[in-house]
Amino acid sequence: MTSRSAIWLLCLLLPGVSLAQDEQAGDALGMENCELLVPGTPLSVRGQCGWLERPENPAEPDGRKISIRVARIPARGRVAEPDPLVFFAGGPGQAATESWPIVAGALRKVNETRDILLVDQRGTGQSNPLKCPQIELEEALLADWDRLAPMTQACLESIDSDPRFYTTTIAMHDIDAAREALGYEQVNLYGGSYGTRAAQVYYRLFPDRVRSIVLDGVVPQTLGLGTEHAKKLDQAIYKVLKGCDADPECAERFPDTAGKLRGLIRSIAEEPVEVTVEHPTTGKVMTLPFGSEVMSSALRFLSYSPETQAMLPMLIHEAATE
Repeated sequence: MTSRSAIWLLCLLLPGVSLAQDEQAGDALGMENCELLVPGTPLSVRGQCGWLERPENPAEPDGRKISIRVARIPARGRVAEPDPLVFFAGGPGQAATESWPIVAGALRKVNETRDILLVDQRGTGQSNPLKCPQIELEEALLADWDRLAPMTQACLESIDSDPRFYTTTIAMHDIDAAREALGYEQVNLYGGSYGTRAAQVYYRLFPDRVRSIVLDGVVPQTLGLGTEHAKKLDQAIYKVLKGCDADPECAERFPDTAGKLRGLIRSIAEEPVEVTVEHPTTGKVMTLPFGSEVMSSALRFLSYSPETQAMLPMLIHEAATE
């Protein structure tokens, strides 16, 4: 018996495995082995990647086509359930294939028995990305609000695409087309942040295709995304600092961190300071102004995980006393 024959026989004996269906589905999108990377980091995951051709304007199916990047992480166990997990990235603007390696560890058990389906939403990642002209980091950080409108207009004029057709609703039709091309009857949805909104739209459009949904950090359809960021950030930061005050050891080492933070906010607003940092991609040492906007952004991203939240009392104390 040849090795090929043995594989076919094994697939007939094991439930949940269909080599013929898997190969046929893979051929539909030209799926090949690939490595999914997080830009600027060493994180990566191996999978299978392919391309799905879609009309840019759904009303003109014979008009201009765009290529949608599709990836699949096959189930690692012997037997795979028929319904994969579809991962919806956040942002909006993040790409599923570039975000997955960051969360893959947390969902490792899911990948034991289910494939992971990743589709870069049109306009992101490798799906005809809507990218503005490259601006040097130093220039971007120095840009003021008066320059924001002309910079945005220049970006819009440089894009060889029609932004009207890069909406959440249209993108969900792309994702369902990828599901169909790969032969999945039903899927499980997992979305974080903006991805929760995308998952809700997918379910609204294709309810019969959805087996289950997990929404992590829900963005309701009625919420103007971003309108509550500042308010919720304040609530989260001061809740962490209040927790430090309630812990005797933390309160002793880092007293009155809430008061220190308010003092820092006032002083930075009145007189920004200069900080020396390494460029995230080139490693070049650079000096940048550290004002209110930069401080708010730093606090926001530090609040995203328990590990970095725990550092806030120490960082605020050091910034205020050194």
